[in-house]
Amino acid sequence: MTSFYTTLSEGKTKAEALRQAKLTLMKQKPNPFFWGAFTLTGSP
Repeated sequence: MTSFYTTLSEGKTKAEALRQAKLTLMKQKPNPFFWGAFTLTGSP
């Protein structure tokens, strides 16, 4: 979540911030258990 909000504060869209956060987490922990549940609700 820290990565998501950091990227979001840099001016990226919500969708791009989520994508970057997931990619960062996937490098650290490739198992989907750790990153698979993160989704956006509403209008990205």
